[in-house]
Amino acid sequence: MSEDTKSLPSTRIRVFVAAAIGHYFNDSLSVAFPMLIIYYSRAGISLGYLGLMAALYGIISALASEPIGRLADRWARKGILMSLGIAALGSSLILFGISFAFISIANFILLPASILLGLGLAFYHPIGGSIIADATEKKSTSLYLGINGSIGSIGRALFPTILVLFIEISGSVEGTLYLAVIVLISAALIFSLTSRLGSKVKESQSEIRKVGLKEYTRFIFSLTFVFFLRSVFTGSIMTYMPKYFANAYGSLVGVIITIIYITPIIGQPLLGHLTDRVGGRNVVILTSLISVASFGIFLLNISYLTKVVLMMIFSFATFSGFPIMMGYTSQVLPRNILTRANGILWGFGTTIGTAIGAGVGGLIADQYGIYTTFLVLWFVGLFSVVSLPLLPKAGKKEVQ
Repeated sequence: MSEDTKSLPSTRIRVFVAAAIGHYFNDSLSVAFPMLIIYYSRAGISLGYLGLMAALYGIISALASEPIGRLADRWARKGILMSLGIAALGSSLILFGISFAFISIANFILLPASILLGLGLAFYHPIGGSIIADATEKKSTSLYLGINGSIGSIGRALFPTILVLFIEISGSVEGTLYLAVIVLISAALIFSLTSRLGSKVKESQSEIRKVGLKEYTRFIFSLTFVFFLRSVFTGSIMTYMPKYFANAYGSLVGVIITIIYITPIIGQPLLGHLTDRVGGRNVVILTSLISVASFGIFLLNISYLTKVVLMMIFSFATFSGFPIMMGYTSQVLPRNILTRANGILWGFGTTIGTAIGAGVGGLIADQYGIYTTFLVLWFVGLFSVVSLPLLPKAGKKEVQ
């Protein structure tokens, strides 16, 4: 990441620690709203409106990712930007807590809360992938991304149970506010770890212009399109999965969702290493096939226990995408455009796809139920598999 990063292991360690904290809390907050849907729906707020809020924060995150990535490519202080994103996530939790205190006007409070959540989620993935690529200097980058991603997966796995425990013990207002304080403290810690770190990718503006995104338009567009379709499918599933299992497991739903999210903890470093070995394209194809096949079986008339196991397989393939996508791009793209490209891919591919899936899914669920939502969006997942041949055949050996 910096000149110091190259010569001082301690500086590199600070980068990895800051990135790990950032990923942990970013992915924790990425599943906060789907869990809060359970409590808002009990209070009488419609799934249709909640789905629109999920779509809103997703779209905000997507639109903000590319300009944040562009700023990070030009500014030496990427870590500070990361800390600002985590601070925005903590601030959104404050507003969610306030909305429970004034539940009669919660619809209005949910709007700024969702906007803040979307802004906060726009920061980590383009920046985190970039600073790790800088620090590793493209040596086993996907493996390091996978290790970092597994920290995010731990956050995603634990947070549903933590959120339910805080709410059940302290109440929806106090529990949410206590979590907000913890997130804000983590933002301050990231700031202290990275505030003095510069960036190795501090080329002149002429260098940035010399190698631009236009030279990689086909690669960026095709990968964005494939991940967009995949995220419409997976985004809807994971937004309404807590509500679906709450009908069967009640207050144990937090534990069930935690169990489902455990598998990417292993999946991220494993698939990151596989991306280094066989190339990003092959791993994208493999994980897409696993996601669609496992959820197709989930839709059958089988026991809830079997459905949980299938969702663990689905989660393994779906939420190990960080090292795959970021590793794939780091294999192909030059560093001076990497953060901006990651912002486009993650923002428009993953985040807008997830937002549309959540929004459409909520409207369908309001009228026809959650199972119908899952069935309809599964066909989008099938279409994403059909689109896989669009991915450029660029692997590790071709780009080094």
